[in-house]
Amino acid sequence: MDIKKILPNILTIANLTVGFAAILLISGEYYSTAVSFVIIAMVLDGLDGKVARKFQVSGDFGTELDSLCDVVSFGVVPGYFMWANNSETSPLITTLFTITALLFLICGAYRLARFNVETTSGEDFTGIPITIAGGILVLGSFYIAPFSAILVIMLAVILSLLMISEVPYPSFKGVTLPNEYWWYLIFLGIIILFILFPLLFLFLLSIYFISGFVKLII
Repeated sequence: MDIKKILPNILTIANLTVGFAAILLISGEYYSTAVSFVIIAMVLDGLDGKVARKFQVSGDFGTELDSLCDVVSFGVVPGYFMWANNSETSPLITTLFTITALLFLICGAYRLARFNVETTSGEDFTGIPITIAGGILVLGSFYIAPFSAILVIMLAVILSLLMISEVPYPSFKGVTLPNEYWWYLIFLGIIILFILFPLLFLFLLSIYFISGFVKLII
């Protein structure tokens, strides 16, 4: 068996596995560790497609598998995270968190389905990708929840609407994997840096979040 043909799917399954582990961590209230696992899942999701294109093994099966895994890691996990990490005990706030978490999941699933049936392939995504939206929601709620539950709910609603919107976001499809192995050591170092300093990663995700509005205006 040629490992190159199955490597993208291995990365996709690894994304799903890490997402499932994040759910278990959230259930055990290991929120900071769950944040790290979501970051790892985002990296894996970013790699599988690029690996498939590099080895020229892209196909419909990989696309569908990727979407199914993404709806768990970046739809279910972020919604569950924001709901479980809520420190408010008010029944109204808890209900709002539940509804908002479901809204995020529904919009994320819609975003993935729309992406899979799109016939045009440009330089931009239509709507913010669920991977980025999920990462922002997890990191944002992790840092914002202790101060304001309402801000977390507002963030989740905004991200949900952006996923199903037509706001253009950079796809970076033209970025390819380098051939030099030392680049991967640098990449690994950056990932470790993001895991150790999640706020730095949130800052970069926020820049991407804003970039869609900038592209829309200009």
